[in-house]
Amino acid sequence: MANIFRTMANKKQHAAIGGLILGIIFNAAVAIAAPTTTKTQSQTAPQQKPETAEKKAIIEKLKAKAKNDWPNDYSMQEFSVKKQIAAYDYMLTIPNDDPIKQKAQNDYPLDFSMQKFCYLKQIEARDRLNDIK
Repeated sequence: MANIFRTMANKKQHAAIGGLILGIIFNAAVAIAAPTTTKTQSQTAPQQKPETAEKKAIIEKLKAKAKNDWPNDYSMQEFSVKKQIAAYDYMLTIPNDDPIKQKAQNDYPLDFSMQKFCYLKQIEARDRLNDIK
């Protein structure tokens, strides 16, 4: 009979230890999953710059041109507008007093892809010309 009580006591100890281990594991998992600090502004997704009124107006013109160029082809309209906006953003990085930029803008007033293309080709040609000895 004493052996039965010892066996039952061992089972209770094992159960208690098992429960303790499970509790530790559970608490550790909760601690890992739960954020320990709140996100600050710098840890969240970067804030996009608000579009200027000028850029909004240009986007509307680009949409109208794309709609005219590709009526009922919404994927081409989307492709064209996104490509033009990316080129517009690129051209904003170039100083306005750059004569190569000015020529590209005069040659292609609302075609920012062509402005970028022509600007880059002219820069490449200028650099190759300067490399000729």
